[in-house]
Amino acid sequence: MWVIGLLPALALGMVVLTDVANLWLSHIELKNALDAAALSGVKTWGEGNSTGLARLDAQAAFVSNTVRGTVWSLDATSGGCNNGNVSSDGEIVLGAISDIGASNYAFDCAQVPGCVTGTFTALFAVETDPNGDTFQIQTGPGSATVANRTFRIEQFTQTSGASPLVLNSVELDLRDLRIASSVGGTPAMDDGFFDLKTAQSNSDNNRGIGTPPGPGNSLIAVNDAGVSPTFSFSGGAATEPRVMRVTLGSGLPPSTPGTNRFFWGTDTDNVGGNIGSGGGVGSAVQDFGGEFGTDASNAASSNPFTTTGATVRIVVSGQTLVGTLTRVNANRSTVFFDATISSSGQAFGVRARKTIQVPSITGNLLGQTFGPYNVTAESYARYVCFSGNPQLIRINAYSCNCP
Repeated sequence: MWVIGLLPALALGMVVLTDVANLWLSHIELKNALDAAALSGVKTWGEGNSTGLARLDAQAAFVSNTVRGTVWSLDATSGGCNNGNVSSDGEIVLGAISDIGASNYAFDCAQVPGCVTGTFTALFAVETDPNGDTFQIQTGPGSATVANRTFRIEQFTQTSGASPLVLNSVELDLRDLRIASSVGGTPAMDDGFFDLKTAQSNSDNNRGIGTPPGPGNSLIAVNDAGVSPTFSFSGGAATEPRVMRVTLGSGLPPSTPGTNRFFWGTDTDNVGGNIGSGGGVGSAVQDFGGEFGTDASNAASSNPFTTTGATVRIVVSGQTLVGTLTRVNANRSTVFFDATISSSGQAFGVRARKTIQVPSITGNLLGQTFGPYNVTAESYARYVCFSGNPQLIRINAYSCNCP
């Protein structure tokens, strides 16, 4: 009697256990299919193909898998949102993945990822006049004395790569300057800092930078690409900084060798007017000045180019490269960069998500109907530029502003 009485409960328990096991296996198989879809789609997209082809490849990978013996499909329709998305809750959503630290990732379907690759050469130089002093008084174009352009990007040339590189910023750091002794031995520490005040006389008695730009402290810059720079200073007292950073707006694009590049310094005569068009030999007068050294005299020990160890950092398409300023002669020091940019920007990302209906194994029992059940799963994959392999990841933050 007890067995007969418990039969309905036992049968219901078997149904529950059977259906739970079926749903668990369905979720595993659905997740595997979505993993394949996300990996295939993001690899296709990250290798430079269109968003439409990425969706088709994701769909093809998904349908090559079955869920409990049934073939399902993903909606691979493209829409008008960023990255070709139809909506924020589409079954295939493309976007950018950001690494937010500690193996945490954020997905944003409104951001457009991108890879930049290529090689480039760049030449940064600091020059003085023949007396080792960059300041000279100017009265305008055509005057007898012409101040050399002090800080200069003389070359930024892309040597390979289809995507154009850009020079984002240049930073000159004087905190590790050393004085090279004329008799040899270990170079001594230098107190070098930037002297960018307007020269009031050829004796160059002014030191520091004041608060540029402004009266008596006018930083000026010209370039052949119309890029607007911003200047910032750090690494010391406000009037005696050791670090100067020039951020080049939206970025200085590459040019062919020999063309004019980017020059900056202070307006040595503190007078407006034609400061030239940024060129090389034969261009209009550039009354630029500025220096760094140990004191205000013209002694050999104060010549900034008897010093070594100035660090130059440039940022090209988001990647930082570091070099050391090297003395060429008494009037010139340079650092040359020859490097490869392998990646930049945010990683490519694909979210594949699907809800399917799974029927009950039993269907009907004791007058009760079971199922169908909804099973939902999702997968995220990223493709870091030129890593060669897509990667499944967990997303900690999801953002998608798309109707």
